[in-house]
Amino acid sequence: MKLKWILTALLAIVVAVIVAGYIAITQIDPEAYRAEIETEAEKAIGRKLTLAGPMDLKVSLTPAITIEDVSLANASWGSREQMVTLKRLEVEMSLVPLISGDIKINRIVLLEPDILLEVNKQGQANWSFEGEAAKAAPKAEEKPAEATAEGGEPKLPEITSVRIEKGLVTYRDLASGQETRLALGEFTGKNNGLGTPLDIAIGGSYQDVPFEFSGTVGAVTALTANQPYPLDLKGSFAGAAIALTGEIASPMSGPQPSVDFSVEGDSLAAFNPIAGGGLPPLGPYSLSGKLGGSGDTYKITGLAAKVGGSDLSGDVTLAMGGARPAISGSLASELLDMADFSGEEGEGGEDKSADGSGGGKDSKYVFTEDPLPLEGLRAADVDLGLKIAKLRLDEKMVVSDIDLPVKLKGGDLALGPAKAGISEGTVDLNLNLAGSRSTPTMDLALAADGIDYGKLLRKQEVTKDVEGTIGGDIKLSGAGTTPRSIASGLNGKVEIIGDEGVITNKLLAVVSAGLSEVMGPLLGDDKDSKLNCVVARFNVKNGVATSKAILLDTSTFTVAGDGKIDLRTEEPDLYFDTESRKASIASLAVPFRVGGTLKSIKVTPDPVGTALGAAKAAGVVVNPLVGLGVIVAEEAAGEEENPCVAALEGGSTAVQVEGDQQQQEQQPSTGQGTVEDAVKGATEGIEKGIKSLFGD
Repeated sequence: MKLKWILTALLAIVVAVIVAGYIAITQIDPEAYRAEIETEAEKAIGRKLTLAGPMDLKVSLTPAITIEDVSLANASWGSREQMVTLKRLEVEMSLVPLISGDIKINRIVLLEPDILLEVNKQGQANWSFEGEAAKAAPKAEEKPAEATAEGGEPKLPEITSVRIEKGLVTYRDLASGQETRLALGEFTGKNNGLGTPLDIAIGGSYQDVPFEFSGTVGAVTALTANQPYPLDLKGSFAGAAIALTGEIASPMSGPQPSVDFSVEGDSLAAFNPIAGGGLPPLGPYSLSGKLGGSGDTYKITGLAAKVGGSDLSGDVTLAMGGARPAISGSLASELLDMADFSGEEGEGGEDKSADGSGGGKDSKYVFTEDPLPLEGLRAADVDLGLKIAKLRLDEKMVVSDIDLPVKLKGGDLALGPAKAGISEGTVDLNLNLAGSRSTPTMDLALAADGIDYGKLLRKQEVTKDVEGTIGGDIKLSGAGTTPRSIASGLNGKVEIIGDEGVITNKLLAVVSAGLSEVMGPLLGDDKDSKLNCVVARFNVKNGVATSKAILLDTSTFTVAGDGKIDLRTEEPDLYFDTESRKASIASLAVPFRVGGTLKSIKVTPDPVGTALGAAKAAGVVVNPLVGLGVIVAEEAAGEEENPCVAALEGGSTAVQVEGDQQQQEQQPSTGQGTVEDAVKGATEGIEKGIKSLFGD
């Protein structure tokens, strides 16, 4: 019986305490404490707290207080008067735990909080408070004091539920003028105690880009104790499905993430509002990997990215401790299809320059005036190894087995030594762009060997009627801030050499009408011809490419050329003479000119040059190109020397024609009077044949 009375007495005491507490609370007038709350808050943080609206206390075993129109003053240098404004604050807590000194908050509701975070031009942040609490706060590297029941630091309150409605967080950098906005439609967070995981759901927008996430994050005590902080979140951002799983070690002192991530979306252009624009509408896309690292260095391992049918995988490290961000690693791709990166938004390529020099689709120039991305080259250092099994430039052009080292340091870009395969052949590349100089310099070295141009032309659906391989050697250097300025001052050499092959009459069906008129008679009735060689050699000086040898030689005809290409104006000025080994049509060999611009090539028969066929019959000295054709014709029977050999060895610019012992170094544009004199002695039959080429 004694135990019964003891328990009854204890219960009575508890009830009495609760009743007393209830009576005490009911007697509280929150308005009486308004000034005291404001004063203590200002003393603690050094900023004025204003409780301007009504204050209401709902009495129960879970009392709730509501305060409206709350604001916290901004720093004296701030861009607006208040750092925080709040339409309404609701706090509900449990009364019974107060008996043991515990603070248990069941619910916190923040309605329309508007928080401004800003940094001034001197680097001061408005969230740096100067009150007593701020001065007494432990430094970041100090271990937080443990909560005790007997004294010392107070225990952290347990908060079971937090809800934020229609919130706004704005960050301003007053030095740069940049502003970032995070709008919360609603945020809810729930747990069963400080030591239990927090279930969250959040929705809103970042820079007007919508997002929505839900899942579980670590307990509050994990943060306060600087222990590993787990997270498992799924949601969407900018239309992309995003998943994050893993943990962050030392979250409060030096975050060390170990987080698996995945991102999948329909279009990268959806991220333009937060990327500052410039992202093309590429997609569908996916990105996954594992983020790790600590301090200033972070690494993505197991990276797997896809855009359309293109893929990229590997490991990438980002180091932020130097003068510039440094990106390093190795990447590989089974397929990169340029069609996946073309985008579809806008027409693009619009040339807005007054003289059409902008290099857009309406420009008359191939080399554009668009500035090189020099600032971008100086923004980061890069040391990447890139291997691509297949690079599809278009539906008909594929480059294979690319091995491309990329190095970028201080604005200086180095590509290579790189290797690639094109149409059964190989290409070696070295490109250096010194973007750190006030006037950038460029050096290019490209060597090609064994490229099957017959196969290439078939894939390009140009023609099925040519066979052979080709190689080349290009060494060029220049300087400038745009592709056009670099091209206008190029120096170096260009050499293209094609080996033996086959060419058929059908090939002429794919060339321009003017060129087919020129070359049509050369093949005669032959179905095909042996292709001895193709040679094109140019010396380039101060933006002008001058030919050393241009030759297409077959078993039935030869085309030899001379002239120059002015890269400053992009105007070719090339002259070609034609020779046939068919005696019956030799007089119909028609020279032609190549002019126009690099973007709009024009091939036209040369009326003056046409007369050179008659001049040869009269034994008149002609220009070197015609002379090369004469050599071919004279050697047709014996084939003692392939004219390709002469071209490869530099050839002779002074040619002796049968019937005349003089030599001449005359360019095609001169000597017109000599040719006209020769025409007068040509036979009528030849004259009619020449005219028939032009429909007269």
